[in-house]
Amino acid sequence: MKVTSSVLALLTALAAAAPKDAPEPISLSNIAYGGTGCPQGTATITLDAGGLGLRFRNFHVAIGPNTPLDNSRKFCQVNLGIVVPAGYRWAVQKDDFSGAVSLDSGITATLSTDVYFSGSQSGVCVQFRYSLSQP
Repeated sequence: MKVTSSVLALLTALAAAAPKDAPEPISLSNIAYGGTGCPQGTATITLDAGGLGLRFRNFHVAIGPNTPLDNSRKFCQVNLGIVVPAGYRWAVQKDDFSGAVSLDSGITATLSTDVYFSGSQSGVCVQFRYSLSQP
């Protein structure tokens, strides 16, 4: 039994693009990331009119009799500041993921994303969960 997943995560529209009359563009600051699925130098983070893009080149997961247990789970934590012009807001609208998954019969893979806002007293968190299975 082996599951291999190569995930290229793209959170589109995480940061709403500023209207054309905005005094200055939305930008990112203090970008840092790390984890078993995104060692330093293996992620690309972009921001454009389509949203915030995160691409993880080493986010591979596998299970099986000869596969080490630590390969069955991966995580990546991304910390960044979103600089928005005064008078404008941004919001999490949706997320999109693309990648490849190969599952044996009866196996389920789960992909999850938690978006939280540092410093928020309310602990607001947006969660996205996806389950993939092979009948």
